[in-house]
Amino acid sequence: MRREIEQAVQLIQRKDPKSLEAALALLQGTVFSFSMKVCGQRQDAEDTMQEVLLKSIPYLPKFDSPKVLIVWLYKVAKNHCLLSRRMSKFAPRKPFPWKG
Repeated sequence: MRREIEQAVQLIQRKDPKSLEAALALLQGTVFSFSMKVCGQRQDAEDTMQEVLLKSIPYLPKFDSPKVLIVWLYKVAKNHCLLSRRMSKFAPRKPFPWKG
C-alpha cells in the first residue's frame, strides 16, 4: 500500500479540519492518476478528482483501512468517469430545432 494512503487514513482518523485537508491533499494525486487512466482526458480527470474528493468528505471518517479506502475511491472515480463519458456521448451537440 502506498505510504500517502496510509498517512491519509491516519489523518482522517484525527477528525479535525486541518488533518482532513492534509489527507485530501495526499489523496489528490492518487485519485487524479487513476482518473487519467479511466477518463483519458486531463480536464475530465481533474474534474473527476475534484468531484470525487469533495463528495467523499462525509464518508472518509468511516474508513480505517487504507486498502478499503483506495478501492472505494477508485470505484467512485471510475463510475464518475464512465457516467461523464456516457452523458457526453449521448448528449446532442446542438439543440433540436423544435417546430411548434
